[in-house]
Amino acid sequence: MRVAAGRGGPRRAERGILTGTGAASARVTAAPVAHGFIALAALTLAACGGDGAVHDSLVMTRDTVGDTIRVHIESGSVWSRPARLRKTLEIGALEGADEETFGMIAEVGVTATGDILVFDGQVPALRRYDADGRYLGSLGGLGQGPGEYGHRIRGLVVRRDGTILLRDMDNQRIIVYRDDGTVADHWRVESGLYTRQATVADAEGHVYVKALVGPFDPGAPLPFPWPIGLLHLDAGGALVDTVPPPAHRDEPQGRWGPLHPGKIWALHPDGHMVIGVNGDYAFEIRRTDGTVVRISKAWEPVPVSEAEHAEYERRLVDDDDDDAALETAWTKPAYGQFHFGGDGRIWVPRPTPSEPTAEPQGALGPTVAPMPNWPFYAPLLFDVFEPDGTYLGEVPIPRDVAPYVFGSDRIYGVRAGKYDELYVVRYALDVG
Repeated sequence: MRVAAGRGGPRRAERGILTGTGAASARVTAAPVAHGFIALAALTLAACGGDGAVHDSLVMTRDTVGDTIRVHIESGSVWSRPARLRKTLEIGALEGADEETFGMIAEVGVTATGDILVFDGQVPALRRYDADGRYLGSLGGLGQGPGEYGHRIRGLVVRRDGTILLRDMDNQRIIVYRDDGTVADHWRVESGLYTRQATVADAEGHVYVKALVGPFDPGAPLPFPWPIGLLHLDAGGALVDTVPPPAHRDEPQGRWGPLHPGKIWALHPDGHMVIGVNGDYAFEIRRTDGTVVRISKAWEPVPVSEAEHAEYERRLVDDDDDDAALETAWTKPAYGQFHFGGDGRIWVPRPTPSEPTAEPQGALGPTVAPMPNWPFYAPLLFDVFEPDGTYLGEVPIPRDVAPYVFGSDRIYGVRAGKYDELYVVRYALDVG
């Protein structure tokens, strides 16, 4: 897989101001003006909310040089105000039947008809519920036979053709289920890498599995830039090629301490590579046709409190004597790991100030806390972009909820209850 950003070529620029509320979509038209510039017509969309206030507008610039499109978000958003999440479904109970209780939710998936797939690694079981939360049955079970799996799963993918892929780490394979739950195939995958977003599928049904694709020193202290790339499998599970980790001109070299900027990258469902270094709020979409969309956004660094900084430093010393030489940054990175919706939108987690909490965070995974039993709470907040770089707005996530599946009008995730019991939840995304 190769993408490249060309240099030179004709240059165009445009500036847009959008005002409005809610989920209304805005189509802006471009008209040529002097000096080769293009001005976007301003569009007003019934800008009064329920309180009668006029909301802020989106101010963005778009500049094209050769095959690179540069988008800068100056202020505002299409949605005008933070989106609201309204809970529409909750599956689970503190006590009840096996299908009503969860011990360790590793993956959540959603079919085209709205059925919800939940893998509980404690059982283990891949359970299926309909859109109203009714239990429909389980796929497979513990073992090594057809359709069976172990406790460790790194990937639950529902492809556009309806097939369900389950990445079984214990048996070193991907299980392919038909939409009706019967077993269609098993693909052998020789990778024991246990990391985030380890298995993804693109629009053509091809599958990408994270794996070590180069030499490394297993005894090297962390954090260390391991050569993590992708194994590219076709729609039938045959190995196509190995994709090396994408390079970035600003990526840090060697080891770095907590909260220092790092290279963030992920494969978009359309096959594009999205990559950035989060010392600044800027990242780029490297499209498969060779064009690049470079997105940047005005931002203010979020400081780290003295108490939280001291906790990072303490854990460095406790974890490994070699880490004592590392230093913790005093501001948080501009963003975290990219996530993608089935509609192609890009969800970018944004840092927020932390506050001490008597209920240590971490039970719901890395989207909620940086490490287990973390004694600070930082509200989870996402920025949402269209694939062309248009900034839609921000989505605050309720406390004790970890999102797993992102959509244009709903989010699926896991909520922790008062006694650490787990629930699968669905929220409607209200943007107006």
